[in-house]
Amino acid sequence: MATSIALFLLFALLFANQVIPEKNHPTNIIRLGLRLSPKSNSTLWASTSGHFAFGFYPQGKGFAVGIWLGHEPDHTIVWTAYRNSPPVSSESVIELTKDGLVLLPDETGKRKLIANTSPEVPADSASMLNP
Repeated sequence: MATSIALFLLFALLFANQVIPEKNHPTNIIRLGLRLSPKSNSTLWASTSGHFAFGFYPQGKGFAVGIWLGHEPDHTIVWTAYRNSPPVSSESVIELTKDGLVLLPDETGKRKLIANTSPEVPADSASMLNP
C-alpha cells in the first residue's frame, strides 16, 4: 500500500511539473484587441527570452513594421512587412484581431493585413516564440 501511495505521489509530481508553467518562463500571450503604436509605450511585443521582438521601428521619416533581434546592439532587422511600401506615420496602429495582425490605417487610410489567419480558424491570441 505504501508503495502504491509513493508511486501515485511521484506520478502526480511529474504530471504537475508538465502542466503548471514555471514562473521564470513567462508566456507573453498577445490577446485579441491588443495594440501597438509608435506614439505609445507599447511599440513592440517581445519573445519570452527577449531574443526577438515584433513591432514598429524607425525607418526614414516614418516607421516600418517588422521583427528584429532583440539582444543585438543595432537591433538587426530579420523581417519587414511590406518592405517595398513607404514608411507608415506615427499615427499608425497594429491590432491583433480575429482576422490576424492588422495595420490601421495604412498610408491610404485603409486596413492592411500583416499576417492573416484561416477564415475557418480565427485567431484568439498570438505569441512571439523562442527558437
